Amino acid sequence: MRILRQNSITLLTSDTWDDINDRRLLAAYKEHYSYKSVLALCFSSAAETYHHWKVFAPGAGGICVVFNKDQLIESLPENGFRHGLVRYYKVEELEHDRPGIDKIPFSKRIAYSDEKEYRFLFVESEHHLRYKDVPIPRSAINRILVNPWLPEPLFAEVKCAIQSIPDYASLQVSQSRVTDGPAWRRLADELNEL
Repeated sequence: MRILRQNSITLLTSDTWDDINDRRLLAAYKEHYSYKSVLALCFSSAAETYHHWKVFAPGAGGICVVFNKDQLIESLPENGFRHGLVRYYKVEELEHDRPGIDKIPFSKRIAYSDEKEYRFLFVESEHHLRYKDVPIPRSAINRILVNPWLPEPLFAEVKCAIQSIPDYASLQVSQSRVTDGPAWRRLADELNEL
């Protein structure tokens, strides 16, 4: 909701990321260039999957904000920002196809390839920062997808709350059907009638 209320995205340190390899690589990148801060925000370029909901928003909480990538990139200030697709490496590839230091923030193990990650990076040479807010235009947000396990009455309340935020009354807000799709429901109904 903060993204919508503040019309901004927030880049954070990688200190608490689950992927220790990723944390180490960003720390090495930071050390190499003597940056005081390296902040990141990670997006998925992949279509919605069950895996994404279970990993990034388990239980009944969480939403997926679907961004207009071009608008989001255009909103980035020029100084200190980089962005790009993450490349996924097999361990054995690192022996002969090691990423250069400037590719390190956009490199991960192949085990994470389902994410199809697109990453924003901000570096700062003078100040230790824990986060950086970046204003974005309303046009950078296409729609909201709500967790598939949220009960229907609560979904209705979430949708109402989102659409009550100024400038978001017409935003498309729907509930994920990854676990209960209408086409699959019809198929099951048809099979039950046989």
